[in-house]
Amino acid sequence: MINNRNKLKHLDSRAARFDSRLGASAMSIYGTLSFCWYISYITNTNTVGDMSTRLGELEQMILFSIVRLGPRAYGFNIWRELEERAGKTVGSGAIYTALDRLEKRKLVRSWMGEPTAERGGRRKRHYELETEGARILHVVYGGLMKMADGLEETVARLAEGKGQ
Repeated sequence: MINNRNKLKHLDSRAARFDSRLGASAMSIYGTLSFCWYISYITNTNTVGDMSTRLGELEQMILFSIVRLGPRAYGFNIWRELEERAGKTVGSGAIYTALDRLEKRKLVRSWMGEPTAERGGRRKRHYELETEGARILHVVYGGLMKMADGLEETVARLAEGKGQ
């Protein structure tokens, strides 16, 4: 993670590359917009400690599923939770890939359960939210709730094709 001082140095060097390639006075609209997007992306990364709070929609839903399922959080139950609660049809490969990413970021941990007869002696990989995962989920959820506060009726009207 780049700290604030290094962000500014990084942005200065990035601006110099844009200036030398396009010329400060002749920077194209495309170059200007690309550079503005880049600055926005670099400077608007929220952090909890050193961990980025950026989570994709699937990752958020998986984390919420793990919290809701508790000790019953394993691949199939997470998939079923996404189907039933969120109406999301997601392939098991996408779920396991997202779980692997979350585990590499140390937001969840997994362990192998005991073999069960119902699974032909195979073991289930269980998942649990780590403290850092709970912190990030709390930040993301809080931000979403603040943004959505008071908009439920407006969004419902818009979804029905009616104006604001």
